[in-house]
Amino acid sequence: RSWTDLARTAAHEIARYMGLYDNVEIDQQLDPIGDSDQSSDNLMFYSELGGTTLSPGQRAILSRSVVLR
Repeated sequence: RSWTDLARTAAHEIARYMGLYDNVEIDQQLDPIGDSDQSSDNLMFYSELGGTTLSPGQRAILSRSVVLR
């Protein structure tokens, strides 16, 4: 794996720790955040082939995370 792949995986897992869910689960369940897209371009896509974008709602959740206090 490349450093880019490792960085994306680390960012995905840190975002999970901070309160985000996968935007689409393997069983096709969707993220409860209304503006979260279901594309593979989203950081929270369940596969390691996901992207790096976040929706405004996802960013809001991260900015209010208890981890940042």
